[in-house]
Amino acid sequence: MTIQINQRTYVGISALLMKRKSDGVVLTWPTPDTFVLNTNLEQKIQMGRNAQGQKVRTGSYIGGATPELSITYNYIQPEMISFSVGNEQATGTFATYIPKLLQVASASIAADATGFLLEGVSADDVNAVGSVTRDQLSTPLTRQAFASFDGLTDDSFALGADGALKFSDNLVTNQDMVALLIPHNLTGIKLSDVLVGPHELYATLVDNNNLVSVFEARSVKPNLEGRSIDFGGESLEMSLFLNNLPGECSAWNLISTSKRVACA
Repeated sequence: MTIQINQRTYVGISALLMKRKSDGVVLTWPTPDTFVLNTNLEQKIQMGRNAQGQKVRTGSYIGGATPELSITYNYIQPEMISFSVGNEQATGTFATYIPKLLQVASASIAADATGFLLEGVSADDVNAVGSVTRDQLSTPLTRQAFASFDGLTDDSFALGADGALKFSDNLVTNQDMVALLIPHNLTGIKLSDVLVGPHELYATLVDNNNLVSVFEARSVKPNLEGRSIDFGGESLEMSLFLNNLPGECSAWNLISTSKRVACA
């Protein structure tokens, strides 16, 4: 048993959840891949003189602590992104534009079916715009009415309901590449102007004897400095400030137990 204790070491994190203190909502995120605590202790060195008059270190003490937790997720999700940049999310219907870059291979493109991106787009929206390259310059396309579209009008297009499109004969003949911005009102979730407030954080760590430790921090906020998000990447890094609550001596704690993991 002594050998087993001496060889005890953490294998990794098995779960991590945060609870928003403002309303008690628990964030339903996946378990992070990495979990690194940076204690950021500020150590003060005390100096004195020895019997030979030399300046020497006589002691040290902790002058401050600004702990930080660095975690990496192997997932990139909208709520995680908004949290990491310091904003809560808002639901609603939002006016935006859908970018569409395509090579014109036919005179028309059918409307999107139910559940696809351009469903709900209005026909002949006056804010729809398009361009084509002419003489090495981006040149605006003429927008026509969808119902009365005339293919003989060069460099023109029309927008129909649910994103249906028509193109002029010369664009089809040349198989030109066109760029379109299609107005759309989308129902979804976006960044709000409500800032992320304090959260509680609880994590379980498991060692090579299958024993569980609980890491807790009662006031956590994202570190917003230097955020970099690769939307085509494989991971999302997040840095969390572990802040002290009034009366507490430490912003975090680690509870080592004799309890083991129960697998389903």
